[in-house]
Amino acid sequence: MHGLGTVQVASMGLRFGARLIDGVAIGIVYWILSAIGLAGVVGASQSIDDCTSLEPGTSAYSNCINDQAAAAGGILAAFFGVLFLLFLATMLYEWLMVAFVGATLGKMALGLRVVKENTGGKPGLGGGFIRWIIPMVGAIVCGIGQLLVYLSPFFDSTGKTQGWHDRAAGTIVIKK
Repeated sequence: MHGLGTVQVASMGLRFGARLIDGVAIGIVYWILSAIGLAGVVGASQSIDDCTSLEPGTSAYSNCINDQAAAAGGILAAFFGVLFLLFLATMLYEWLMVAFVGATLGKMALGLRVVKENTGGKPGLGGGFIRWIIPMVGAIVCGIGQLLVYLSPFFDSTGKTQGWHDRAAGTIVIKK
């Protein structure tokens, strides 16, 4: 491979193992953010009053219903806020770790690195983002496209085990 000399291409088994380790790492972050979000939702839901004892049509009943609607809106906002934080955590973890370090925690644990195929350097912001965004776009269709992207190295006839996201970013995953 031009610019890299002789390198050992990472096996799909090692890449899968790295993805599992990354899944555990992200899962821990998800769990923490979800617990914080759930605490917020529980706190907001406890502030909802029971309006059944009030007479419908009265101002007290209308105020109670309006308060319930506002609290429900807060719960919904908290739910989507947590979803956004989970998405952001995943994006930043995968994108920035590959861009600046050349590996995620899983790849580091298994001695793998993502490098630019032509220089052997770190992928940088652009390469890291391309490697991240292509599987995410594939995830839009019930995750089937994402699965195909992650399985695409099996279809690489060049012997470099490059996935579609690697080809688009000009990267390769190697064993250190």
